[in-house]
Amino acid sequence: SFKEYSIKYVSAGGIFFESCEVYKKNDILLLEIYIPEWDKYNIGFYKEKQNSSLKPLRIIAEVVRVNTAYIGKYYIAVKYRAIDESDKSILKKIINKHLGVIKQ
Repeated sequence: SFKEYSIKYVSAGGIFFESCEVYKKNDILLLEIYIPEWDKYNIGFYKEKQNSSLKPLRIIAEVVRVNTAYIGKYYIAVKYRAIDESDKSILKKIINKHLGVIKQ
């Protein structure tokens, strides 16, 4: 079922997010992430005027850390287990554009 989370940090290798759901270390999650400018990027070149069709980035990820943030909220860290290589390349470009640094 669809659940919405608050992403705190994203890198080319994993995501750190806040959740109302508690997960266990080693749980496998299917993540669908909506990035507004995702469709502007396509195999190595930038499309300035194209609008996003809001197709999600799909990633299979493994829970590597769970911490209690406060009552009823948890911080979850996941590492990517499966991500399409072209999607990963686009994700790196978006991270680099917004942060100026790509972390693995």
